[in-house]
Amino acid sequence: MFNTMASGIEKPKHDNLTVCSICFENFRTPRILPCTHVFCHGCISSYIVTSCQTKEAPVGFSCPLCREFVSSPTDLSNPEKWADRLPGCEMLDKLNKDGDANLCLPCLRENEEVKATEFCFTCEESICENCTKFHKRILTTRSHLTCKLSDSNLVTQFVNLSLNNERCPDHPDKKVKLFCNDHNKVCCTLCATTGHRKCADVQTIQSAVAKTKEMGDTQALITNISDFRQELLTVKQNQEDNVTELDNTSDSMIEETKKLRQEINAHLDKLEKEHLDEISVLAKKYRDILSKAIDSVSDRIQFSNQCLRRLDEIGNKSNACFLKEYQEIKESFKSLEEHTRHLDEHKVTFKSSVSAPILNFQELTRFSSINVNHSKNKFKMKNFDLSETFEESNEMVKGNIIFDDDLWD
Repeated sequence: MFNTMASGIEKPKHDNLTVCSICFENFRTPRILPCTHVFCHGCISSYIVTSCQTKEAPVGFSCPLCREFVSSPTDLSNPEKWADRLPGCEMLDKLNKDGDANLCLPCLRENEEVKATEFCFTCEESICENCTKFHKRILTTRSHLTCKLSDSNLVTQFVNLSLNNERCPDHPDKKVKLFCNDHNKVCCTLCATTGHRKCADVQTIQSAVAKTKEMGDTQALITNISDFRQELLTVKQNQEDNVTELDNTSDSMIEETKKLRQEINAHLDKLEKEHLDEISVLAKKYRDILSKAIDSVSDRIQFSNQCLRRLDEIGNKSNACFLKEYQEIKESFKSLEEHTRHLDEHKVTFKSSVSAPILNFQELTRFSSINVNHSKNKFKMKNFDLSETFEESNEMVKGNIIFDDDLWD
């Protein structure tokens, strides 16, 4: 557990210690998200770029673990650089680089290799058991925050200290002491004497905060952001309603299409049945006609065969019988010819003429035409004035900065 100050630190929302949840390796240049989850710089950068590819004008991303939204920490138009502006965790990075061979740095400076057992967050270095005892005994170090290296809360403390530090973004070894109104940027004394030397309005942090609260700038910004948010909520609701309308319309179109298809199928089935029934009826009708004609011709063939057989048989009979039967056969054949002369030779053929609409059915290229009306209008947002204005401080004299002694580190 922590020796001092530990109870006031919030525990991050994760249980991982020194392993990145994306690559499952020890952190390399760890970056911290506002939700306190930590990832390698390269891992979170790749994740940000990938997650933003499917978004239109992205302004943030979701944490890979808890899905909490993370606002863009820098230029909105360049997600590739967002990870660069996420807070780092140098203490965790140092601890990871030392690994299992982590040695007490104070002892190492005296050329003594002693295994470190704790980490001093104030000194930002690993210390051994003896150095920890001396830390507690010396007045200047007895209030330092330390934690055992084996404690699972070690990374918790790293993260919280990194998120709540007052270091200058450009000079990590300096604390933020000033605010430049010309650039709307916090800075340290080194920044003020170099990059902001010619700026006309540089104030102490205390003066800038007091002026901001006095002028009501914080409340004005809250009002502007709230109004902006409300307008976005209205736009979002309108577009969500549009999605619902689009879904309902598409569902209705699908149902209408299915219904029409069913009606078409039912009508085609009806036409098909009537057509097939008609074919069957006509085929039976003319099959019967042809069958009767065939039977009639077959009987005459049998009749002719019988005449030929009788003529063949009478050759061996007496002359009287021959002549008698010959005349009978002759008369019978004559009668057959007369009855056959009036018969019809039938020839029946079928031909189907498909209706033109059905014949041209395969030429259809689409079931229906869908007209889409997609209009895009720019957001009608109020012209929010988010600029902050501060009056000149008594500490300013024509751009020359007058520092109190306690400003210098």
